[in-house]
Amino acid sequence: MNNTILKKAENRVRQQLFGGLTVLVAGLMVANISGLVKAATDLTNISFTVNAGAFSIDNAPTAISFPQMNYGESNAAHLATPEIDNMAITDYRGSSNSWSVAAAANNLQAGTNQINADKISVKNGTRRNLENLDTNRVAVGSNGTLNGNGTTIVNGSTQASGITGFDNAALTLNVGGTEPAGAYSAVVTYTLS
Repeated sequence: MNNTILKKAENRVRQQLFGGLTVLVAGLMVANISGLVKAATDLTNISFTVNAGAFSIDNAPTAISFPQMNYGESNAAHLATPEIDNMAITDYRGSSNSWSVAAAANNLQAGTNQINADKISVKNGTRRNLENLDTNRVAVGSNGTLNGNGTTIVNGSTQASGITGFDNAALTLNVGGTEPAGAYSAVVTYTLS
């Protein structure tokens, strides 16, 4: 009989302990949900800035000359010297935008006489890597005349960041041979956009 009373008492204590533990866990869950019990936390905001770099065109030739000709000479293409060499196009904008360089010229003037800029064209040209560039992302423009908005001499895709070298491009002048005598001049403008 003592064994039975002892077993009943032991079961009762176990039930009370289990019940008390269950009530305690349930109470902690309710307290946590209601916000009465909180874990200790703190926050740190982090930031990082990448500044846009250079977007420029450098080393365009300061002067180019066509060879002299005599009145009445044929309209053979006159090749200017020096060539457009060592031009550098820098794209470190970090914006993944494509770019292009256009060359345009005003009309050649000698006093009141002029030779239209559509007689001036760009011939050939090569590209090379100067810094951090995949040359497969850069294309050399087609030969074109420099009148109006001019012609694209080199362009880069959205992934053509770095520094592109542009070389071996020549200006040519096609004239009829009956232009009035004079010392003609014009300005070539290279626009990077």
